[in-house]
Amino acid sequence: MLESRRELLVGLVGAAGLMSSASLLARAGAQYPPSRPTPPTGDPGARSAQPRHASPRARVLSPKDKELLRTDLDQLYRLVSELLKEYQSADPNAVMSVSFVKNAEQTEKLAKQVKNLARG
Repeated sequence: MLESRRELLVGLVGAAGLMSSASLLARAGAQYPPSRPTPPTGDPGARSAQPRHASPRARVLSPKDKELLRTDLDQLYRLVSELLKEYQSADPNAVMSVSFVKNAEQTEKLAKQVKNLARG
């Protein structure tokens, strides 16, 4: 009978230790991940009549900027088409050529110009 009491006591102490460690871990883990902000409630149509992608300070492009944007986009399309053709014709196990890398850098530069022009 003494052994059964000892087993009961050891079992109870183990269970209590497990419960306390679980609650301590839960408190410590409550900080991660950080809580997300809750979305506003109510009628979503009543918040704003503007589409989401439109900014309050939308910029109208001048005719000169529109033409510049059009020519830059045409050139960007041409460069990307050339890169795609060169990539498809290249050996997949080979290292890309220097001209391919230069064309890719030029494409990146032109894409950044287009982004900045469109952004204003």
